[in-house]
Order: sequence, then C-alpha cells, then structure tokens
Amino acid sequence: MTVPEELLSFRREMRELRQRVAHAERSNEQFRLRCASQATEITVLRAENRELKKKLAEAQDKLDDTTNHKNTLAGMIFKPNVKGRPAEDRPLGGQVGHAAHHREQGKIDREVRVHVSRCPQCTKPLARSHATYTRIVEDIEPSSPVIVTEYTIEKQQCSSCGARVTATPRGTLPLCHFGVNLMTRILTLRYESRLPLNRIALHLESAHGLSISESALQDMLDRTKRFFGARYETIIEEIRAHPRKHADETSWRIKGENGWCWLFATDTAALYTIEETRGKGVPERILNGSPPESILTVDDYGAYKNLNIRRQSCWSHLLRVARDGESGEAHNLHRRLSALFGTLSDIVHTPFVKKKREKVHAEYEKIIRAFIDETFSERDAKKVHTRMRNQGNHLIEALLHDGAHLTNNHAERQVRPLAVFRKITGGSRSRRGAETTARNMSIVQTLRLEGRNVAEGLRALLSVPSQKFVREG
Repeated sequence: MTVPEELLSFRREMRELRQRVAHAERSNEQFRLRCASQATEITVLRAENRELKKKLAEAQDKLDDTTNHKNTLAGMIFKPNVKGRPAEDRPLGGQVGHAAHHREQGKIDREVRVHVSRCPQCTKPLARSHATYTRIVEDIEPSSPVIVTEYTIEKQQCSSCGARVTATPRGTLPLCHFGVNLMTRILTLRYESRLPLNRIALHLESAHGLSISESALQDMLDRTKRFFGARYETIIEEIRAHPRKHADETSWRIKGENGWCWLFATDTAALYTIEETRGKGVPERILNGSPPESILTVDDYGAYKNLNIRRQSCWSHLLRVARDGESGEAHNLHRRLSALFGTLSDIVHTPFVKKKREKVHAEYEKIIRAFIDETFSERDAKKVHTRMRNQGNHLIEALLHDGAHLTNNHAERQVRPLAVFRKITGGSRSRRGAETTARNMSIVQTLRLEGRNVAEGLRALLSVPSQKFVREG
C-alpha cells in the first residue's frame, strides 16, 4: 500500500472514530438525563411512600380505637370471649371434702304398705312379712280441673248513710274473669319460668284444659301491672332510702327499636325500668332523694358520674380489662391488681369500725395514687392505667361504708333474668308491654331477694286485704 492510500485509510478510521465518539457522547448525555429524571422520580416516590405510611398509621390507630370502642359497647351487653384460659384440673360436680347438699324432703301426706300376693317365679301364694324398708316418692296429679264458680253478689244499701255496697268474692280481682290462683300461676310461668305466651297457653290447655288466647294472657299481665302499682312505688322508695345500692343496664327492644332496661337493686329489692334512652336522666330520676352519704356500686358508665351520691367502681370490670391484655406488662399489672383486690376484699369483710376504716382508706389512697403515677409503654397496659386514673378513689370508696361491695356482681346477677327473658321473647312489642314486664319482674325479683316464696307472695299481693268481705252464701 502506498503512502497516499495508507493516509486515506487513516483518515477514514479517524472519521469513524469521531462519529463513534460523538454517538457515545450523545448516548451518555441521554443516559445522564434519564438518571436525573429517575432520581427525581425516586425522590417523589419516597415522599409519597412516607406520606402513605403516615396515613396508614393514622388509619390503623383509628381502626384500633374503633375496634376498642366496638368491643366496649359489645361488652356492655355480652361477656367477652376469654381465650387461652387454662382448663381447671378439678373434676366437675361436688368436690371431695365439701359438705353434701341434699334436697329437703317434703311432708308425708299418706302412707301405703306394699306387698306381693304371689311369687313372680312359681306363682305360689306369699305369706306377709314383718321385715320392711321405706321408700319416699314425691309426685303430682296428672292434671287438675278448672273450678268454675258463679257468684251471686247482693246489691246492698246502708240504711244509715244510704251508700250502696257490694261484696267482692274472696280470691278474685275486680272486673276480672280469672281468680287469684290462676293469675299467680300465669305470673310465675311468665316471669320465673320465662315462658313465651304461646307456651303458657299450651301449658294451661294441656295441664288444666283451660283455653286462653295470647292476647287474653297479655291483658291479664297488664291488669296485674296496674294492680302492683303501689308496691312498685314502694320499691322505688326502699331503694332510694337504702344505704347501699347497685345499678346496671342492658339492651331491650321495644317494637323492634333499641331501648334499655335499667336495674337498681339493694340486698332485698330489685327495680327494673325500661326506657328508650340510656341517658343520665334515668338514674337521676330514680335515685332522686337518696341520702348523699349512701353508696352506689356501678361499672363506671358515664350516666352515674354526676349523681349526688357516693360511688364505688366495680373491680370485676377493671380486672377483666387487665386480664384480657396480651403484653407482659399488662399481665404483670393484672397480677398486682388481683393481689390488691384480694387484700381489699379481706378488709371489707371485717367488722366495721369507722375510725379504723378511715385510717385504712387513707393508706390505700396512697397505694392507688402510686398506681396512677406509674407510666406504661404497652397499649393494653395503658388502657388499664387510663381506667384506673379515671376511677381514682372510687375504687376504695367501699372501705368507708359498712357492708358495701367492691364489685357490681349483685347487679349483674339481678339483671341476668331480664337478659335471659329478652333472648327468649325478643323484647316487647309495645311500650305498654315493656312497662308491664319491668313492673311485674320487679315484684317477682324483689320477693325472691326477700327470701319469700314467690307464688305465695304474689297471691298475697293480689289479695285485697283492705276490702271488707261479707259472708258468701
């Protein structure tokens, strides 16, 4: 190759190299531009990611608050499901070493001597024997017929003042076609056995051959409600005047709409009232006139906070919240509170001496304050701590009152019959039916708390002792 040809070849290679370098520079510039664009996009996406994480955390907090509020509202009606509880090792039934419980034997009404005339094996006659043993059997008649009585009532007039007088037959209610015994049976079937009206009608038909419609049964219950009006007002006064009271509430349906059944109870009386509201006006109306030094044990629902009365917070609710916690901090707090509750329970069961109790109250006031002053990091432990901070000295108010309770278990036991009745009947179909249920159930449950036979107590209340009966016949 000559020199000019080789020089021409080098020039071509130089042009190609320059073109390749220019192309590489253009590609590099485009790459840098893409990198800058992607870096900007990454910065924007990171900012959006941080914002979304912040919104997610806020949404999770709102969801947790909503869930806790839902569980709180559900816990007002239903007991929470307890998971992870260790099964008890002891067997069911009576425990070894405990005193035996036997059913009290009724009075013997008749004595019958039983013997066999012929041998069941060979059919030969058997001689009578002096060797015997006794066996007691209690039974009822298969059915008792209805007794229908026609009363001829004299229309009389007083010769002195001219007043017209008529007698009321014994065992009857004014303007009622059914006697006191039947009314008592219907009341016990309805409010003790908690039977629906159709089942009561079926029982009366099969056991006594008495046909009564459901509407007639409801009318009879409404009539007894009016008849028990004076006793119902007396129960209200008894609860107001009592030094120790309990209160609770549960849901109740009235004609398909939500309502509330309120309970106010003492050791010997129970008052139910079914209202459309769960507001503070109900306890203010029922407990109006209560002595300020009396004590009311409740579960810290806000409707009771502004009453002019001493208040004891329920320890069972506090311990239940602590027990349901999942963190180790909540479990430790539950153990400490359980130990404190055990000590307080021992104190309230000791004989009451006012000065001594005031001194003990001051000591435990410091202990409660120490609990409140602590700090907790776990969410479930904080929930228990917040509840204690809101309750404060209401957790130990019972120390200053003779016979007061640390828990509201008495109220929950008294509201349970209405809760069971609600599950069976679904509530009330009318406002009048709700009033009938509340008033009649108050009478029945008060008789039970008084230790009286409910049927006999109802029969006595349905009688009219103030009437002056004349001789019948």
